[in-house]
Amino acid sequence: MATSCNSLKAPAVGASKAIDELEALTMRNLRRHSIDASRPFECYLAADARNSRADYCDDQAWTVRLGRRDEAALAFQTQFGGRAGLVSLVPMWRIGEGLIYQQQTYAAPPVITHIAPNYMQIEAAPMAAVSLVARFWVMESRAAGGEFALTNTSAEALQLQLELFGQAVINSRKVQLNVLTLGDGTLALHLGQIGNINPVATLEGASAEIYGGRIGSPKIGRLLKLPPSETARVPFAVAGLEDMRDSFSVAMNWMSRPWDRHFEVIERDAAAVPRISSGNEDWDLVIDLSYAHLIKGFMAPSEHLPQASIVANRVGDRGWSRRGDGGDHIRAWAGQDPTLAFPAVSAVANIDSELAKGLIRNYLSTQDEAGFVDRQPGLAGQRQGLLMMPLLARLSWQVYERTGDQDFLRELYPGLVAFFGRWLQSDMDADDDGVPEWRSERQMGYVAFPTFGQGQYWAQGAEIEQMEGPDLLAYLIAEADALCQIAERLDEKESAQILSKQRAMMEASLEEFWDGRRYRYRDRDTHISAGAEELLHRGAGDQSHELDHALLMPARVVVRVVGGVSQRPRITLKLAGRDQEGEECAIEAAAEEFDWQNRQGVYTTEKPLSHVHRIAIEGLSRVYKVYATTIDSSRLDINALIPLICRRLPPERAAALVELALDEAHFLRPNGLTMVSASDRNFDPSNARGGGGIWMYWLSQIGEGMVAAGYRREATALIKRVLAGLARVLAREGKLSQFYHADEAKGFGEAHHIGGIVPLKLLCDLLGVSIAAPDRVWVGGEFTWGDAISVEQHGVFVRRDSDLILIEFPTGHSERLPADAPWQLVQDPTPVSTIVEASEPRELPDASLPSETDDDDRLIIDVDDAAEAEYAADDASADPASDENDVDSSPA
Repeated sequence: MATSCNSLKAPAVGASKAIDELEALTMRNLRRHSIDASRPFECYLAADARNSRADYCDDQAWTVRLGRRDEAALAFQTQFGGRAGLVSLVPMWRIGEGLIYQQQTYAAPPVITHIAPNYMQIEAAPMAAVSLVARFWVMESRAAGGEFALTNTSAEALQLQLELFGQAVINSRKVQLNVLTLGDGTLALHLGQIGNINPVATLEGASAEIYGGRIGSPKIGRLLKLPPSETARVPFAVAGLEDMRDSFSVAMNWMSRPWDRHFEVIERDAAAVPRISSGNEDWDLVIDLSYAHLIKGFMAPSEHLPQASIVANRVGDRGWSRRGDGGDHIRAWAGQDPTLAFPAVSAVANIDSELAKGLIRNYLSTQDEAGFVDRQPGLAGQRQGLLMMPLLARLSWQVYERTGDQDFLRELYPGLVAFFGRWLQSDMDADDDGVPEWRSERQMGYVAFPTFGQGQYWAQGAEIEQMEGPDLLAYLIAEADALCQIAERLDEKESAQILSKQRAMMEASLEEFWDGRRYRYRDRDTHISAGAEELLHRGAGDQSHELDHALLMPARVVVRVVGGVSQRPRITLKLAGRDQEGEECAIEAAAEEFDWQNRQGVYTTEKPLSHVHRIAIEGLSRVYKVYATTIDSSRLDINALIPLICRRLPPERAAALVELALDEAHFLRPNGLTMVSASDRNFDPSNARGGGGIWMYWLSQIGEGMVAAGYRREATALIKRVLAGLARVLAREGKLSQFYHADEAKGFGEAHHIGGIVPLKLLCDLLGVSIAAPDRVWVGGEFTWGDAISVEQHGVFVRRDSDLILIEFPTGHSERLPADAPWQLVQDPTPVSTIVEASEPRELPDASLPSETDDDDRLIIDVDDAAEAEYAADDASADPASDENDVDSSPA
């Protein structure tokens, strides 16, 4: 059996017995927290792709809710991937005539103490003489459960009744639940028809005997006898499959397994995750949640992607594909976006290197003969149709730095070179000047920069493919630099020389974007960067406007039509003027050539103009207004700082960019670096009515660039600002989000989104600790954190403070280094054979229905028994304490 309600013998008595049992049940590789109902907190548990099967098409995440006062103290809840409004399982304790389930009735209310991607431990005391350790666990995407370990801390024998009460709501309507009774008197709880599934919950030892054949509400229970200073462990499981019998069978299959073996796997996987102690407990919780979100983001491979991929978040109302193939998932689940994959690869590389390598291999699996790699490939075969951001070589090199796997570099190198070359082809570089252009704002990853922001009523609406920016060029320089490093490591001398020349040419081009103070956008064809000239303001829509306006310098013209109703008008723009060579030109544009959103249409001229004679729009009534300006390419946003990622950036340029980044008049805000200069007229710290907010991908790019340029102390202050901001958000809202208000403790976008976690690579770089394996640690660099810190991973403990660096290996060997020792590899001289790798291969649990040939002492359930069970129609809204509306649960 998996676990047993049989009492566990031990010499300790009373309170000391409870302590001993608690230590035996605790995951030692997980940090101990103390989170109670007095603060908001929400954390979803989902199948961990490292040790179980995570189903992209039907993923069911669960959470544990801690209630307050008269609410249920503990509730294990899900939405079954979006099928239900809410489904809850509530444990209740009946002692004599008393019933304990509300928070106010507990002697010691529940406290969350340990958190992993698929596991949560909670401690409480239902009554003064009984301590409870509740361990909740998501075994696979369609099965979850846990166990209740109760210890009698008194000197007298106790008897109590454990009941599991169910409740389900869909579209604000209560679902009818049914108690199932098998021929041997065993009970199970059918949670009703939830979408296309029929979930069933089981509790070990649940029996109809305790109810005398009559059950008054949707619950199953059992009697527990607790001798003095002994512990009972009672497991439960719930599975959600289409057929009720299959759900029952899978739940019982999991109930019959040796759970301790699976808990050992969770414990071992936890050892592979850095446990960082920053000196601030609130920050440590943010860090732990960040790692949990990151690991939960991984889903199993599919026929469309060869390796595990990522989704943005795994929560209760996500995961169910109505089509059954995942092709109907929302954007957050529709492929591995590079702004998520980049931080994921760099953070997970020393946790599970195969996961990191897999994300890169997934991108390259979409590569065609010309080198094109899709930007956002998905597990259901989704393709965005845009060229991937130039990040793959840099990511590959980062993985190599953490693994030393030269074969991995050799495998990827031809594809990486072809991908880099694809960015330099003519369709990505319309003016053939060696400076490619983005093809869309989505390709760049952010759609609210005021210079562009097509569809945003407040933004300029310029066409991004008609502009050249320092950000894309910086990405390409960094990509070329990584390719040079890879080529040199692989002894590809000729290739390295070619790449080095390309890098030098792009570095020279980047200098052209420097205006003496900062980098700017520029027009693709004229290479001019300038502010806007207003040509027409609130012109009548039904009139021709004679302007005769000579432009100070050639520029494209943006024409905006505002007003009317949501329906797109049938219009034709006619603009007369002179092109940049001074030749007369006439421009016509139909309504289809305008970008229409939010009751306005925006059109940007294909060519720069030097003079505008007139603007007329045929087909407009006077209720419309017409505006016209030249493009403003001088507006400042975070893309001006991206060149910091270039390893060979001249020191004076890096100094100017760091100063600009830390200027509170522009980018530095209470919660980090914002996306748009705070001095811009369209800056909005919430990102709602303008560009702004805190987006971790861009912040981490700047932070890592600061470290590489030697501004370690400034980057440390930045990451501490971020941690403090996220801790405030977590304390206020109880969860992390996709992005954040620049100034206030508010999260926005999707909740539990991996885009909003701490920049983990940047954090580890600043701590100066990277534990590669149980016998290898990279450590050193200037210690700028101030307070003492420690990192535990793979069984290795590293402590840094202003006095020294202490390294303790799991073999017992230790090393001490000066506080600011240079970055170096420290190895344990103990033979490797004495070290157990945390990532050693292990057998994945079988997610299928039980097999009668299993040989691990499983309880085999005949599914026909379930078919013979009588369905007891219960009201899911019934109060757990109520015995009204008794139903007959006797065998059929």
